[in-house]
Amino acid sequence: MSELHEKLHVLLLDDNRNFLSILRAVLRDVGIRNVAEYVSPTEALKYLEHASVNIAFVDLVMPEMNGFEFADRVRHSSETANPFMPIVMITGHADRAIVGQAINHGIDELLVKPLRPRHLHERLNAVISKPRRYIRTKSGYFGPDRRRRQDPEYRGPERRLEESGQTIKHPGVGGQIFSMKRLPATRAESRSDGIMIID
Repeated sequence: MSELHEKLHVLLLDDNRNFLSILRAVLRDVGIRNVAEYVSPTEALKYLEHASVNIAFVDLVMPEMNGFEFADRVRHSSETANPFMPIVMITGHADRAIVGQAINHGIDELLVKPLRPRHLHERLNAVISKPRRYIRTKSGYFGPDRRRRQDPEYRGPERRLEESGQTIKHPGVGGQIFSMKRLPATRAESRSDGIMIID
């Protein structure tokens, strides 16, 4: 349990109330008490109009609206209080197509059911301790910046500032947003431990 966990405001969205109870219990184990739970994506979106949530755990398959549609609404609606919030998608299966869609819809992480508490804690800590920068491209993508930084020729922030338009401070966990000219290709790495790293 950490002081940072105690300050987090977390949203849980799943149409299964039993699974919501499990998620809430796992979060309480690490000291997170400020949790908003919803079974309806529409109600969750209304809540996000006035609540600045730090991180959301969202089910992929829901009858009213799937998790990708929900993420799009969060990222692109002018009504969302914090469109930069990290979104961790939870799914019963994650094949290459789902991982690709998750990337395209601005999802930060994927967790695969059956969910282990350790996996959820790992993703939570990764998202809050190493926040990503977010980018908005001319093609319409808005989400985590997954570009690689290993190229010794890469000029990093200097090049981004040259190419960027408006710079907006991230109001939540950290980072900035840049209006980029293009988003290079990304890769998906599948792991057998129930965590999908989409980078």
